[in-house]
Parts: sequence; structure tokens; C-alpha cells
Amino acid sequence: MRLVDELALLVSHTPIEHLQGQERARVALIGSQLPKLLHDSVYRDQLLRPEGVARRLIREALKGRGLQDKEQPYAFSAEDLPTAVRAINDAGKDAKAIFAQLAGSPPLREAASGILNDYLESALAHVLQIGETRLSDLMIDLRRALHVEGRELVLLIEDFTLLQGIQRSLLDALTEPAIREGVQELCTIRTAMAVTSGYFEKLGVNTFMTRADFAGGVYNVDLQYGADLSEPQVESFVGQYLNAARLNPVALRTAYLNRKGANWVPNQCSDCPCRLTCHAAFGASPNQYGMYPFNSRALARMVQEVGLRNGVFEPRAVLGRILRQTLGGQADDIEEGQFPSLSYIEMFGSNKRLDPEVHQVLRELPDGDRHIALAEYWGTEDGNLDPRIYTAFQISPPILPSAPAMGGPTPTPRRQPSRAEPKEKLDDRLIALQKWRNGNQLEQRIARDMRDLLHNGVNVSIASVADSWRAAVSDRWGLKQGSFRLANAKGGIPLSSSDIALDVAAGDREFSALRGILLFETTGSWSFENGGRALRNYCSVIDDLAEIVLAKTPHGRIASNPDLVFELQFLLAGGSVLDPPAAKLSQDASLMRAAFSTESKSAARSRGAAWAALIDRLWGIHEDDSPRTAAQQEIMSVVGLSQGEGQPRAIDASDVIEILEHFKHTWVFAHPNRSDLRGEKAAIERLLADALKEQRAAITRTATALGETFGLNSPIAQTLGQIETLITTAKDLQVLRPENAASSFRQACLRINPESVRAQIEKLVQTFETADTHELVVALADSAGAELVQTVDRLVDSVSDLLRETAGRVDEELRGAQLAGVQEKHLELLASVETLRTVLADK
Repeated sequence: MRLVDELALLVSHTPIEHLQGQERARVALIGSQLPKLLHDSVYRDQLLRPEGVARRLIREALKGRGLQDKEQPYAFSAEDLPTAVRAINDAGKDAKAIFAQLAGSPPLREAASGILNDYLESALAHVLQIGETRLSDLMIDLRRALHVEGRELVLLIEDFTLLQGIQRSLLDALTEPAIREGVQELCTIRTAMAVTSGYFEKLGVNTFMTRADFAGGVYNVDLQYGADLSEPQVESFVGQYLNAARLNPVALRTAYLNRKGANWVPNQCSDCPCRLTCHAAFGASPNQYGMYPFNSRALARMVQEVGLRNGVFEPRAVLGRILRQTLGGQADDIEEGQFPSLSYIEMFGSNKRLDPEVHQVLRELPDGDRHIALAEYWGTEDGNLDPRIYTAFQISPPILPSAPAMGGPTPTPRRQPSRAEPKEKLDDRLIALQKWRNGNQLEQRIARDMRDLLHNGVNVSIASVADSWRAAVSDRWGLKQGSFRLANAKGGIPLSSSDIALDVAAGDREFSALRGILLFETTGSWSFENGGRALRNYCSVIDDLAEIVLAKTPHGRIASNPDLVFELQFLLAGGSVLDPPAAKLSQDASLMRAAFSTESKSAARSRGAAWAALIDRLWGIHEDDSPRTAAQQEIMSVVGLSQGEGQPRAIDASDVIEILEHFKHTWVFAHPNRSDLRGEKAAIERLLADALKEQRAAITRTATALGETFGLNSPIAQTLGQIETLITTAKDLQVLRPENAASSFRQACLRINPESVRAQIEKLVQTFETADTHELVVALADSAGAELVQTVDRLVDSVSDLLRETAGRVDEELRGAQLAGVQEKHLELLASVETLRTVLADK
């Protein structure tokens, strides 16, 4: 390979006159002997292997660094020089001699790689036929010409590392002063470029750093993982790419073309029937993108293994070595139920986290390698993980030593385990618990600790089995540490009549549970004698107490009143037709906010008269005294939450969430008792049916017209180009009709994407066949969809009018020409009309 030849030639001319002592001898040895090794076919083959350094350097110089490539300097390292070559005995005598010295001396390899790096850019410049002064001279000539014109040069470099082979020449050109001896000869140059700090420092460009600091700023945007960048922030970053990977590319491009504001990307999870189970098992990013096939533990461990450089977060490494390798390289395994394999997780390192006993148990199971892979990355140190993950990956849950039954959530310590806690203190509490089980009174200090542990456990359980809104208000309805009344225990606080009281007996199950959670809080593990039984008892006790809390939490105040149920459904229906935030309304919290919004924003009113009538009915012509305002006030008076004596600013969602979920899936309104509400119900149901019928007919009509005008399979972009050519010709011949045809056609073209418009319209048609009512209403409320249909209608109309009227005008010209004889102009007209008619006939 020419790069190796150029390096060998340059290394052979390495100067040594300025060096002294051992360094002089080492550089002299390398300069005289390394070229012989580089030219030797045996060693050369090792350097030129597909995964070797030489091919990487050439590939990155020509194509740039790919997502799958490591973030590393464009340079040789000592590790790149092979020290084990199987066929080295077949090498030449001189090559074997220098190879032996390099293999046995790390300092000599470091010196050799350093000398290779000194000449790498020059060698690459020769390979790419870029002279040493060519770029600098070109930039100076350009800047001189721009200065004469009174202009400045702005240079933006997205990734400096991609400019392999010309970095130093480019840096010299960038820092060439514009003013020489007091006279400005070159234009001002303003440069912004991005480069990883480690790579930049290794270039050894102190002069440039000095000049850059003088002329502007050097900004370090490295983020230390854990300090500057939290795990949830990394999950948010990864979640956006996972969501984009799930979206149909056409849908993603369509959303981009029709974007409004920053939050334009659809959430593919919103309409997924597995969303609730999947998010509960694998988790969701802060922006509610599902993390499947990762969970928080797996992603954090992978990032720590391959996504950091000296603790700095490397986005390129995360995208290439985690997401790309998983979603691309493991796609077949995921589809065939073979994910994750042991070879997959070995890409992220072999750091063993599992307890040796657990590792041995898993190794002996069918699919043992997959069990180990799951436990190592997705599970805890004890190998436990959510049972729904096993289901998703099509593998049977194992039974582990001291492991809980695979049914409920595994509790986690509220604080880091403190193994340094004096053994005497732990023993004292365990002895006190045993005495309590045997009938003695539990002393106040230990009883207080037990109440604290139970309170934490019940809150965790409620958060895992109930809606988070209900969990958030559990304290409001009187759940406190003092709510846990341990039998035969000292202390405790008086409870009011509104507080929840939970009785905890001194039985075998309760003793096992409290003893177990105490050991777990102290050691951070359930791997103690009878730990599995203790965990099962703990989960049983906590679940029973959580059920009592949920049963005592006030709810049903709306569900038991048909009038209030209908009024809430009325508000939800009104919120569903909003735009914005129509695209977000599949999220319960967003829909609830829209239901209680006081601002009606529905840019999609122009969809049609029936749709506009539905909006007016749901929102009222005069909002201050509309049925919507009255409904909001009534609902807030029942479930509104406020601070102090102020007005309600939030709602107790435990009372409304079940109604919301049911209505979203059915759009079936309750039967109210009040006659005015019954009339309102009948009117809304009629208007909704009319609006959906109107929209179905309109979109079907648009799809049909699009097919008739442009065909079902022919490229629309090509046809539009032909029509544009015809417009130009007809305009030149003064037969373009109607007169505004060109502007109407071009305005419509600017508002569509010819490559995807057919698919966009077809998707809207299919929505009527596959979507439930809620999804359909939200889709119709999206003003972008309404604008798309209207634009397509205008495009179809403009094309039809243009072709029909222009063709008619051409016929008139031809008939007139027959009377006076055929001239050249008329022949051109005849060709034009034939082309027009051909286009029409083909469609």
C-alpha cells in the first residue's frame, strides 16, 4: 500500500543531528531499520490486514469516521505495531532483527509510533497528491481575492477529525494573519470548528492554540458522565434515537416537513398496544420514549464500558457501538428470540458482576449463556430482573439461590447499603425483633425504624402497581410513618380521623419480612440464609398493606355520578380536537391538560363545515358561559386540589384516570340524568358522526383525485417536472391558461414532498380503516394533516385546470392557423399540445 511506502521513505530520512545520547541511538536505529520492516512482505501483510491500522487510516482519510468506529486519534500507537506475527520466520534477516527489538522493547515501539506520526500527514498528503503548500497557497489566494471584493470568509468545520491529512496545513491557513506590516492584504477569516479535546491536544499545535485564544475562544463541551451528565439525561439522548429507529422513514420525513416548533417528532410508543407493559418492564426515557431492548441498568453498564473516554461521554461511541450494534447487528437475534447472546454482551467487556453462585446456577440452565447475558447487564448483582423482560426476550425465568418468586417488584434500598455499620447494632435490632415475635414489647427506637421501612416499602409498591398520580397523593390522604401500628410496640403518634391506620401483627410472616428488610437495608443483598423466603414474605406484607391504602384512598366521586362522568367525557372530547397539542394527546397527562385548557386552538377548523360545527359545540361560541366552562368548574369543585385557601390548580387524578382510559378506547359517552346534558350528548354524538363521515369522504376524494391525476405508480416528482416544462413552453408561446396557473401550481408544489405525498394521503385513508375513534379524532385535529389535504386538492385542481384550459387554447390557435397556413410557430404549438395530451393520457 502506498501509504506504508511513503512512510518508509520519509522515516529513512529522519534527522538525528540535533539529538543526544540514548535518544539519538534509538531514533537512528528506527530511521535506518524500520523502513526495512515496513517493506518486508510478511510484516507488511500484518499491517495491511482488514482491521489493521493502515487500512483504518486510509479509510478514515477517504470516507471519514463511521458511527461504528472508535473515537481515537488519527495516528499510530505503540499497540498498532504488531508484536506477534505468526510467519515472522519467513521474513528477511534485517526485518526479523528489528522486529525482535521492537517486540521486546515498549519504549522502542513508542518511539517508532511517534516517528511514524511525525510523517503521517506528509505521507498522506503525498498519497492524496496534496502538496505541502498547496492548500495554504490556495487559501491565501482566496482570501486576497475576497479582500479586494471587500468580503469576509466564514469557515464552519463540523468535525475537524474528518479532514485527515490536511489538518496542520489547514490550521496554518486559518491562522495566517490578514494584516502584514500594517497593511491588510487578506480578508478577515472567521472560523468555528469542532474537535474532540484529546485528539486536538495530540496534534501538538500549540501555535494554533495561542493564536486561537488571542483571536477568539476555545470552548470545552466535554461532559463528565455522572457529574455533568446524569443517567436520565443519557436515557433521554438514547430514547430519541430508539424512537426514530422505530418510526417509518416516510412518517419521520413527513413529520419533519410539516413540523411546527421543536417537538415535531411523533412518539411511536404512543399508539403501541404494548406500551404500558413495555414501559413498566424496560422503562421509558424522561421524554416517554420506550427504552426496549435496554433497561436503565443495561444502558448504564454499556455506556460505562464503551461510551466514555476518560469519564467523558462520547455520543458517537454510544450511537455506533451500542445502538448500531444492537438495533442493526442483533436484529435477527431479537426477531428470532435469541437476544441477548453472550457474544453480544462480550462486545461491552467481560466485567463480571454476578455472584459466583448465581453465575454457576445460570450456566447449568438451558439457554444458560442468555441467562448470564441478561443477568450481567439487565439484572441486579443477585441476577434478579423484572419477569416481563424474560417474557419479552422469550426465555423462561430462572429460580435463583435466595431469589424471590418472580411475581412482584424487587424492593431496592432507600440508601446505599452500609456494610460498615457496627455488627452489634444490627444484632441488637435482630434480637429485639425476635423477642417481639416471642411476645415481648418492641422498644420505641426499633419500632420507629420498622415503621420507616414499612412506609417506604408501601410507597414503592403503590408506585409500581397503581397509577403514579394516585401514588403521588397517598400522603395527602393520610399515609404517614405513624400510620403503621405495630402490635405490642412502644411509641407511635396519634392519628386523626382522616388518617389511614395500618395494623401490623407480630406473626411469623411479619417477623420474617421485617427481619429480611432490615438485613437487606444493612447489606444491600437478599443473599442470606432464608433470604428468598424473607423477600417473599416482605412482598406479601407490603402488597397487603398497599391494597388497604388504595382501598381507603378516596376515589369514585365522579364515577358514581353519571352527570359528572359525561361532563368529564365532554371535556376530554374537546381536548382531543385541539391543535396543538393534538400530537401529544395519546399521553394521559397531556390529554388531561387539554381537557381543562381554557384556550381553544384548532387550526384544523378549515377541514369542513361538519368538523367546524363539532369544534364549536365542544368549545362553545362564547367560552365564558359555554357548557365547557360550566363542566370544568363542576369537575374541579369535586376533585380539584389547591394550596391553602386558594383556587384549585390541579386535580386528584385517582378519580378520573379510569374514566379517561375507558373513554380513550371507546368514545362511548355516559347516559347523564340531567335533561340538558342528555341533549348535549345527543348533539355531540350526531356532530361527531357527521364530522367523521365528512372527513372520510373528503380524504377519499383527495386520494382518488391524486391517483387519477398522477397515476398510482408513476413518480409524482417526474410528472411535476414535465408539467413545469410545459408551463414554460406554453408561457413562451403565450397560450398558458388560466393566467395564474403557474403561480398556483408552484405554490402547491412548495408545500408538498413529491416523494412521500402519495404515502401520506394513503396513510390518512387507512386511518379510517384501522384507527379507533380517539386516534382518528386526534389525527383529524392535526392541522398539518388538514393543510396537506387542502394543498393536494389545490395541486390537483391547478394541474387539471392548467392542462385542460391550455390544451383548449392551443386547439384554438391551431384552428386559426389552418386558415392562414401552417407556420413554424403553429408546428411548435402542435408539438406542445401533443405533449400535453400524452401526459394526460398516461395518467
